[in-house]
Formats: sequence, structure tokens, C-alpha cells
Amino acid sequence: MIILDATTPPEIYDKLTDKAVDYVSSDIYPDVNVYQLTTAKYCMSTLDSRDEKNQYKTRNMLFHFVEGICRKHAGEKVLVVCRKKYEKLLKEYLSEERIDNFATNHYGGLRGSNEYMDYDVCVLMGGCYHNKTALERDSIVMGISKEELEELYQKNEMIQCLHRIRPILRGGKTWYILSNEELEFSFPKERVKKLNKRSFEKMLFGDTRNKRIRRDILDLTKDNELSRIEIIKKVKGDMHIINSLINELLREKQLKKVEEKHGVGRPTVRYIRNF
Repeated sequence: MIILDATTPPEIYDKLTDKAVDYVSSDIYPDVNVYQLTTAKYCMSTLDSRDEKNQYKTRNMLFHFVEGICRKHAGEKVLVVCRKKYEKLLKEYLSEERIDNFATNHYGGLRGSNEYMDYDVCVLMGGCYHNKTALERDSIVMGISKEELEELYQKNEMIQCLHRIRPILRGGKTWYILSNEELEFSFPKERVKKLNKRSFEKMLFGDTRNKRIRRDILDLTKDNELSRIEIIKKVKGDMHIINSLINELLREKQLKKVEEKHGVGRPTVRYIRNF
């Protein structure tokens, strides 16, 4: 028996048949640059969680990274793949930021599609997780544990989505994986540049973004004494970067700290530009 199948993970056939299975594949590797954000898997529960200020901090951070990718690849076409429930929200966010070189689609809706083969960049925003009911059904039919099947489905779906921009047909394309899911590529793992959150932001925005944040902090505190929380609320950017730049400006004596004591307890600390 010969099976021609470019999508199903080979492990599925191992489970479905009691016969020896030989796999034949070509050694054609895509000419693609790969960057992976390794901080977390970014599953749906994480993206739907709110912080103490009732803000979707993690989801907004990924939206911010997608914006940075689109700006970094201005003049190129960017495909962003995410969970279906985030598509509309992401489109609205990017439109408000005046980004127009992107298209969005969702996990489960792209298999075999050639619609995006002329795109230059593919971004996977968050992990891919399948319907629990369908997983239980397939697990029973195939005789494969639900956990094992879920892992196979997730990784295969993400690989499938990356290949929608067809890097094998035309090289020089770029993949961004905003999830630390360990994917199996046909090329050596060393080609995947793995970055934590701060390194990823620096790669996208570099010194230009930090200069803008420094300038915004100094402009805000020119005639106003503001707390760190107030500065973070008013300045656009990652809160860790903003905090770091406040400390940097203090060391350079471009900002000065003003402490006010009100009764017992710690004093209130505010910051103002140091002329």
C-alpha cells in the first residue's frame, strides 16, 4: 500500500497500522528566516487573563509585537495567524495604528490554501489548541491518547500555517512564532533564532523605540511630577522597558526623584525632569 500525504504527521500512521511503515520525504529545505518568542506558549487562557488594572496585558503585548513586525517589514505582505476569536480584535488594533500591509486568518482555516503564497512574512500569534470534543472523538477512533493526539495536531497545524506563504517556491521569506511551542522543522533547529521578550522587543524596535520612549518620559515630566504608574499609563510601550528607561534617566540625572512624606509609611515618590 502506498499513501501520498503531505499533511498528516507520520506518527498517526504508526498508531493506525500494525505494519512496518516506511516514510519517504524529499530533502528540500525552505530558505526562510525564523524567529521564535520563547517566553510562554500564549494559550487562550493566558491571552484572556486580565491584570489588576483589568487590562489584557499579555494579549496587548502580542498585538504590539505584531504591529512591530508589520512596521519592520513595511513594503512587504504579512500574514498573521491566530485563534479565530482574536482576528477581529487584532484587525481593529492594527487599523488604529494605521498598519495596512497585513492579512489575518485563523488556525484550522488554512490547510492547503495557496491564497497567501505571494506573502513575504508569516506570524503565528499564540499557540494552536483544538476542540476538546473533537479530540476525544478522534482519540477513541484512532486508539491514540488524547494528550498525544493533541500535541500532534497542534504542532502540525502550526507548521501547516507557516507554509501557507510557500517559502519552498520562493526563498528569502520570514517566519515569526509568538509561542514557545517546540515545532519540528525539516531543517536544523539551529536556524531558529530563539528570543525572550526583551530581546524580541529590541529586535523589532531597537534603539529607535527606546529613544521615543525616553523622549516621551522627558516631555511628560517637563513641568509635572508624576509617579511611575502614571508615567507607564501615559507612555506607549512595554512597562518593563519604560521602568528600565526611567532608571536610566535617573542615573543620567535627566530625571530627579521627589519624595513626599504623608504621615506614617513609605513616602510618595514622583519624578520630574531635571533641567
